[in-house]
Amino acid sequence: MHDAAEIHPTALLEQPYRRYQGGKEPFDIEYRLSSIGPRVSIGAGVVIGRGVSLGEGVVVDHQCIIEPNASIGRRSLLIYRAIVGGDALIGEDCVIGGFIAERCVVGSRCRVFGQFIHRQADTTQAWDEHEVPEPSAVLGDDTFVGFGALVIGGVRIGPHAYVCAGATVTKDVASGYVAYGVNQIVPASEWRGTLRTNPAFRER
Repeated sequence: MHDAAEIHPTALLEQPYRRYQGGKEPFDIEYRLSSIGPRVSIGAGVVIGRGVSLGEGVVVDHQCIIEPNASIGRRSLLIYRAIVGGDALIGEDCVIGGFIAERCVVGSRCRVFGQFIHRQADTTQAWDEHEVPEPSAVLGDDTFVGFGALVIGGVRIGPHAYVCAGATVTKDVASGYVAYGVNQIVPASEWRGTLRTNPAFRER
């Protein structure tokens, strides 16, 4: 942990993965080396798992949760009680205010306020011990996911895409496209509202 980090006294660091449902200890988890960079700020009631990496200047607002082995890139902000699942990778300069499931990958300069969740295609499997983990979402750089949006399964969302608030997405979204409603996906150039003027679409 870097000396310049600011950590609220109620924050919990280096928390191991919880017990599995039924009480079994998860002995098979291999934790990475934890790292808290300079100028990191960790707020009240934050829970940070073992093996988490926080880059320089990361801000974790009050009551957020970062599960074991997740990695948060430099200058990113976690806010609104965000939850980042185990082994997730978050890029630099992001704002995360939603739920990021295990093993998801979020590029740099993204803003995510929705939920990235797994499909739960086989509900007979044990919750904690899937033989083959379900695919997780991958989000390209400079992408926005609005409040209340659901990104479900191993979806790939290209750079400079935009997922509208309340959308449900179970299909890939190409770079520079807008997703809205239930899997309604159109190029930003065809969007009729003011969103089409978003400078992010011109930066592709």
